[in-house]
Amino acid sequence: MPCPPKPVPDFRRLQKAFVTAMEKAKKGKQPTVPVPYNFHEAKPGAKLRVHMDAANQNINPTLKAKKQRLNTDLTSGDSKVEAPASTKKHEAQMEMRRK
Repeated sequence: MPCPPKPVPDFRRLQKAFVTAMEKAKKGKQPTVPVPYNFHEAKPGAKLRVHMDAANQNINPTLKAKKQRLNTDLTSGDSKVEAPASTKKHEAQMEMRRK
């Protein structure tokens, strides 16, 4: 057995109620006051930029000098990492480059 059809809403009454509610809310709001702006602000001097960079390191440490990893020579006995054995293909390519 099908469900009985629902009555068609009164769209004019709903629209009028919506518009009335929006007008009431609009009266309670203060209008936005535009603030003047300037696209061309003076850039800080070099001395001030150095100070600003140092002060910003507490917030964003991206400008700190990165520690350089020491290059470990695989041929020296200090490294515990073993170098892979050379293959015939690699040796043939190196021989071609030497010629």
